[in-house]
Amino acid sequence: MSRHSTLSAILCAFISASATLLHSQEVRTARVEFPRGQSGTTVNGTITGYEVFDYLLRAKGGQQMTAELKTDHGATSFNIFAPGTKPGEDTAMYIGETSGNRFEGALPADGEYRIRVGMMRSAARRNETAGYSLAIAIGRSAAAASAARSGGYDLGRTKGYQDGAGGLSRTPDRHAAEYSEADRADFFRGYEDGYNQGIKPGARPPASFGQPLTAVNGQGTVTIMEGDRTVAVCRTASPNIEQTRFISEQQQIVVKSRGNHGPATVQLFDSRKGTELGKVMAYAIQDGQPPWAQGMGD
Repeated sequence: MSRHSTLSAILCAFISASATLLHSQEVRTARVEFPRGQSGTTVNGTITGYEVFDYLLRAKGGQQMTAELKTDHGATSFNIFAPGTKPGEDTAMYIGETSGNRFEGALPADGEYRIRVGMMRSAARRNETAGYSLAIAIGRSAAAASAARSGGYDLGRTKGYQDGAGGLSRTPDRHAAEYSEADRADFFRGYEDGYNQGIKPGARPPASFGQPLTAVNGQGTVTIMEGDRTVAVCRTASPNIEQTRFISEQQQIVVKSRGNHGPATVQLFDSRKGTELGKVMAYAIQDGQPPWAQGMGD
């Protein structure tokens, strides 16, 4: 090989190495942790040029993942890599550049998932900067959701049967503390079936059961009635009852009371138990706070 050829080869190798170094990606990594009691979170970040940001999180196969990237930079997107796969070596299970900046679907396997946020090469070459927010949520698998629905129905059926057999009113909300909001519809469906089974054949609940609640004001008390049946008695802070209002599908009642002089007190009670859930002075109700006391201020 001639001296000229040798120098040319060295120069080409140097240029190639320089280009590789210039275009190499700077990878930043963060592990995603959801706040206690929540199934999702949102992370915010900024990338410039060839920078990429990897977000790592663990999930189980069959769980539902939702990932959505929001950015004003049109050349920024994300890819998702399944457990056991690596960027640069394996194909991503989801490619945002071609499929869009929102993924929603069932995960294929247990393990650690990698969500990589980066720019298209054309924008990276220009060393552009992009800010973004990435919302990530992991939900129950279809099988777990089905089991939860079944559990909600079974619980509702049991409670409904007990109420029907015990001669109580058809009021599924009295068991609100025992089911989640997500299972509400299934609980109510089971409750209705169970209640109908709990009523003795040919028998009908007393005429007062199932009627809307009413409030009867007394001296320092508000008595909650269901037809002619007493449900609960609420003890007020002051003797003179000025105003009452049912809220939350009649599960709670707000009462405003006052003495012979001085400021009024507003209280929140459980309509079924008569227990106090909250209290505020009427003059302290401002800007709609607390929400349950709106319209009760002085």
